[in-house]
Amino acid sequence: MRLYVKNFPFTTVEAELEAFFRDYGGAGCYIIRDHDGTSRGRGFVTAEPEALALDGVEFQGRTLGVSPATSRRSAA
Repeated sequence: MRLYVKNFPFTTVEAELEAFFRDYGGAGCYIIRDHDGTSRGRGFVTAEPEALALDGVEFQGRTLGVSPATSRRSAA
């Protein structure tokens, strides 16, 4: 399941986020970055649905928001 994760520190790297979700089947992640490569503090993780239980859990001093990822609406 693809999850949308928000509110993690801008200094977080992919390996740290993947390790945090590993117990929930975390198989990969993508951190959204600005045009200059700076993290936006949000991204996507592929994990088991049980990882939704991490919503509201503290990670590196911040409270994570974890929800199912949805597809973007096409601009019409």
